[in-house]
Amino acid sequence: MKTTHPTSSFSAVDRKQIRDLLQMNIDSRDGFAYAGKRLAEKHSSLSMRFHHYSNQRNDFFEKLKEIGGMSLDESAERGTIAASLHRTWMELRDELNESVDVSAVVVEAQLGESYIKQAYEIAIDAFIEPRLRALLTHQYESVKESSCWLVGLREEDQRREATAGDMYSQKSNAPTGSEQQKKTH
Repeated sequence: MKTTHPTSSFSAVDRKQIRDLLQMNIDSRDGFAYAGKRLAEKHSSLSMRFHHYSNQRNDFFEKLKEIGGMSLDESAERGTIAASLHRTWMELRDELNESVDVSAVVVEAQLGESYIKQAYEIAIDAFIEPRLRALLTHQYESVKESSCWLVGLREEDQRREATAGDMYSQKSNAPTGSEQQKKTH
């Protein structure tokens, strides 16, 4: 009895979409791991959360690879050149600033999550095969959760900046010592 490879039931377009999702999960895994490493020294709780998402994306990759019956060559499993260049740019930016910009890390991660979230939405709409669709839907829910968490971090950071700006404005509008003396005399 001949067993068929799971990919035989997928069209060439479906296989490309699966391969793209595999690649995006690798890039997401590596991006979260890199962000976690960058934040480890001064922001350990954020670092741990980024590493959690990195491990999650690795699990997504493995499960999708198994159900989709796909394999990538060794170089593809190391992530895309574009993602690697992007991480190199972030590292260079940190070196020039002499510190890690947490806000920039969150923004970059949020952009990546928006990209992968959209890819999952397209794939879920396209796939009819029940096991694959169920897997994609489950993974998509987790991607949405991490995306919401990142949006929340970014909004919290923006509120903090706005409050700091307001506090600065209030201080600069406050009368100086000599102005205070003129008012009392």
